[in-house]
Amino acid sequence: MWSEIELVKTTTEIRHPSARACLEFLNVRDVEVHYDGDLPGRSGLGSSSSFTVALLHALHALQGKMVSKKTLAGQAIYVEQTLLGEVVGSQDQTAAAYGGVNRIDFDCAGVKVQPVTMSREAVAELEGHMTLFFVGQPRAASAVAAAQVAGIGDRLGELAEMKQMVAAGVQFLDQRDWRWFGRTLHAGWELKKRMSDRITNSAIDDAYKTARRVGAWGGKLLGAGSGGFLLVFRPPEAGPSVSAALSPLLEVGFKLDFRGSEIVHYS
Repeated sequence: MWSEIELVKTTTEIRHPSARACLEFLNVRDVEVHYDGDLPGRSGLGSSSSFTVALLHALHALQGKMVSKKTLAGQAIYVEQTLLGEVVGSQDQTAAAYGGVNRIDFDCAGVKVQPVTMSREAVAELEGHMTLFFVGQPRAASAVAAAQVAGIGDRLGELAEMKQMVAAGVQFLDQRDWRWFGRTLHAGWELKKRMSDRITNSAIDDAYKTARRVGAWGGKLLGAGSGGFLLVFRPPEAGPSVSAALSPLLEVGFKLDFRGSEIVHYS
């Protein structure tokens, strides 16, 4: 457990970079902010971007404004990439703002979000094929991402292959072809590992190989790489075997959220 209290008179005194940037960006003063998180930061789950999105959302509501998910995502991207100068992508902010299962396209014109329509039964089936494990080794995503960006010119082929997998992945979700969706995740993970030598390590590779050996179809390390959470995609009947084989790791239960950032109380 970790906690820190900052009592300051001006925003420039705030040590938390995102909190300071959000308050200054929206010109908010004389406010008390409390934040509680269930999972560790720097673990590949987009906690930093989720914090930025949620704080911006709350500050807008405090000012009497209800902003769109598109606005929230765009402002969070601006805060992290421009105001803070962090080497991060745009997917975490978008996912946190929108929630759900989406196809997200990025280009020079901006971000386009297309929800993947799924029935409740399909969502339950998808959740039933996934297990999440904490492999530890927290790291700064921007540092890992910077290493990938530095060598991106030599990895355009891998990027093109990963982009081509998007349509197939959406099709497999639509058809509820879970085996091929899992195999697509595996192929994508194999490509991502070639993007930088900081993506994975021997401990992560061993855990992933173990999961595959006892029946998993595929999976990936979430986030930029180097540590955090390993998502394993397996048939439901292989769940107990995967959990037992990776028992030294912390298994974390989760559910898909389709609401995204929301104001739970406003008066």
